[in-house]
Amino acid sequence: MSDDKHEPTNEPEKEQSQEPPEPAREAAGGYVAHVFSVLTRPDTVFDADHRIGKTNALIDVCGFLVVFYIAAVVGRTFGYSGFDFEFGHIGHGLKSMLAIGIPIAALLFAQKWEGGRSNGKTSLDFYLEKFGAVLVLPCLLLIIAILLDIIDVRIQSWFRGMALVFVYIGVFGTTYAYAAPGKLKTAAIYLIGFYAVYRLLGLLF
Repeated sequence: MSDDKHEPTNEPEKEQSQEPPEPAREAAGGYVAHVFSVLTRPDTVFDADHRIGKTNALIDVCGFLVVFYIAAVVGRTFGYSGFDFEFGHIGHGLKSMLAIGIPIAALLFAQKWEGGRSNGKTSLDFYLEKFGAVLVLPCLLLIIAILLDIIDVRIQSWFRGMALVFVYIGVFGTTYAYAAPGKLKTAAIYLIGFYAVYRLLGLLF
């Protein structure tokens, strides 16, 4: 009777792939590619598993705030009375930027907290990336409004209004999709809270 003994094989184990995961490859595409993706493939960008990278997200948010500031200054400078620059317009621009920037920061921390309660998504970077991507389109709309202001085309307010509408949609959408999935009431409360804080700060400043 022969013993069936299997000799140990010395074959090396299969090397694990050194290729970075899909989110890392997406984030490495460059900022222009990121903007193009947001505008042409929003369903992909806003998928919960898709990551755009913290750097791109910070550029999104900071870029929006800077453009928001410029839009406020230009709106005062190129008003209905024609070109009329005053140093007070710089202060007005800073106040406008703070009035929108503070609610955005508060929203991200609130979404992080809500995500921890609802579904375990507690990464601040995750919410920064998703809401940062939301701000790409409003930023472009504000740039159009600035250009229209400078060349004195009176429909610039339409683009400013659209920019804010998309910000509000982003507040509701990111809360409903990621921080509180399936909770319409919670997402609506976040939207109302964001709007109220933004308008209140606008009055105070």
